[in-house]
Amino acid sequence: MLSLLAKTLEHQNLVTDEGRSVLDLVNRYARTWKLLLQYDEDQLPLPNARQVNVEVLDITGARVAINSLKQELTAKLDATDLFGNKRSDGLAGIIGAIHQTFGGCDLYPSIEEKAANLLYFVIKDHPFTDGNKED
Repeated sequence: MLSLLAKTLEHQNLVTDEGRSVLDLVNRYARTWKLLLQYDEDQLPLPNARQVNVEVLDITGARVAINSLKQELTAKLDATDLFGNKRSDGLAGIIGAIHQTFGGCDLYPSIEEKAANLLYFVIKDHPFTDGNKED
């Protein structure tokens, strides 16, 4: 639907260069926005093939990965010293949350569910400093 609207506006010369840029951005992120909405409304379908019994992510491994990413991004001038700085022990709590069990069963049994919830909790709980305010 969105792409049809964009093509119609473009075809009728009803959009400026700036408008084209906005339409392009909206088109490219429309699927992401749809997925986030489905997730927030608990309507995101689970994939058919799910990997279970995967290696457990721990805080040490997460910090090693974050530091490695920070070095890589800093070398490309895509990050500053503010990137990946912990704000509290929130990341450890988040990692614990994705490994919760109830009655001996994982609440997030697949790697996909763990990854999705890790991303969600990091965005929601923001365990890193953002560099825009004092913590």
